[in-house]
Amino acid sequence: MMQDIMNSADEFKKSMESISSASREQASGLDEISQAINLVHDLTLSNSDQASHASEVTTKLDKGVRACRESLEIVREYLALPASIASSQSARQAEDKKSQDSQDDDGFDEAA
Repeated sequence: MMQDIMNSADEFKKSMESISSASREQASGLDEISQAINLVHDLTLSNSDQASHASEVTTKLDKGVRACRESLEIVREYLALPASIASSQSARQAEDKKSQDSQDDDGFDEAA
């Protein structure tokens, strides 16, 4: 009878050790899961910040492009003014010189 009690106590001790070991493993696993969730959370916040910054930059670039287009349209309108305001002959001369310069600047050294 005493042997049965000792055997039962030994089995109980082994069961408790097994439960204790399983509890430690669960705690370790939960800790790893918690760390992973925190990492995902941090990455999500970082991605959100980057997306917000990219949106702001895109908005600024869009405004810049619009301003450039408006400026270009003003220049085009100015160039299309009547001859009394902008001398069309001097504009043609400038265009002819520009055309001549681009033909002369073909990337080859004519003297060589």
